[in-house]
Amino acid sequence: MTERDRYHHGDLRGALVDAALELLEAEGSEAVTLRAVARAVGVSHAAPYHHFEDKASLEVAMTKQIRLDLAQTLSTVATASGGDSPDLAVAYVVWAIEHPQRFRMLNRAHSFVDNVTTTPPTAGPGLCLRPPHGQHAGWPGVGLLRRQ
Repeated sequence: MTERDRYHHGDLRGALVDAALELLEAEGSEAVTLRAVARAVGVSHAAPYHHFEDKASLEVAMTKQIRLDLAQTLSTVATASGGDSPDLAVAYVVWAIEHPQRFRMLNRAHSFVDNVTTTPPTAGPGLCLRPPHGQHAGWPGVGLLRRQ
């Protein structure tokens, strides 16, 4: 199989995210660069830029996938345990121990950006969780309540 055959399956974006997550687990977040991900997938160094503006946008896609994977894990446990909170808590801790790099990425500030820029959750009557006007990028979204 040639390098071109490795990725030429119609979902280069998905392959790049998967390769980035593998790099994250194997070598840590510093090793995840668009160039390294392109090399891992077997595409040109320019190819990732057709799907991701920069490393930060790749990291947002990685974070979304990590959230989906964690949600699937917790959903499976919830179904098996009937939604028992201690089982879910244990499953979350086990997942964090088994995937320390992914856990760290979930807790980085930028991982909250896409949540707060779409539909902010309601925090109570007249209050919502919202970044200051024009400050969406990089806003951690924790602890700031603003009047609507």
